[in-house]
Amino acid sequence: MVTPDCIGNCTRALFSNIIIFQKGSPLIEEVSREIARIRLDGTLGSLENKWFKNQLSLPSRNSTMPKDLKLDSFGGLFIINASASTLTLLISSLWLLFLNFMERFDLAIVDLEGDLLD
Repeated sequence: MVTPDCIGNCTRALFSNIIIFQKGSPLIEEVSREIARIRLDGTLGSLENKWFKNQLSLPSRNSTMPKDLKLDSFGGLFIINASASTLTLLISSLWLLFLNFMERFDLAIVDLEGDLLD
């Protein structure tokens, strides 16, 4: 079972212990019931320890790993966002200046075939 504070190898843990049935299969209830039974009597835990003990690297609930993100963690994201926003503002401003220039001097843009572009 994957805990909410899972950090490291969660994807493998989530997708390596699944069983897929055809939709509406009568086996779904039976298998679910058996899994619940062996989970309650401890068999499932002993099988997981026997076969997967050294493979799973999930942190325990008492792990000392940090559970919250600090503002410092997003420094690179802020720089990328600021750069993209500045570039967008610059391109938009230049486009508006270009359109204003074209209107002020009553100029038109014509493509290579001689058609007027709006």
